[in-house]
Amino acid sequence: MAIDPRHVGRRYGPFRSTVCADRIRDFAVAVAGGVPGHFGATDGEPHPWSVDEEAAARSPYGALVRPGDVLVTTGEVVEVRTKGALEFMTVRSETRNQSGAVVLVGRWTAVVRG
Repeated sequence: MAIDPRHVGRRYGPFRSTVCADRIRDFAVAVAGGVPGHFGATDGEPHPWSVDEEAAARSPYGALVRPGDVLVTTGEVVEVRTKGALEFMTVRSETRNQSGAVVLVGRWTAVVRG
C-alpha cells in the first residue's frame, strides 16, 4: 500500500488567508472556467456578482465574499482505503471566518494507482 493508513487522523493547518478583491476575482475565474451564468463569463472575465459590489448587492446573495475577512482553514485525513489496484485518501477541510462561523466544508479524495 503506497498510502500509509496511519495517516488517518493527521491534521493540517491552521492556514490563514485574508480575502481581497483580487482573490475573489481569481477564485471566480478559476472555478468557473469561463462557464456563463456561473462565476465567470465566456470571455474569461468573472461574473459581475463576483467582482462588482453594486451588482453583487442586487444578486440573490446580497453581497460578495467580504474583502478583509480572515479565513482559517484546517484539514484532516479522514480515510485511507484500497479498492482493487486503486488507493483512496480522503481529506476533510473546514474554513471559518474571523467570527468563527463555518464558511466552507470540503471533502477531497485523491486516487492513487497501486
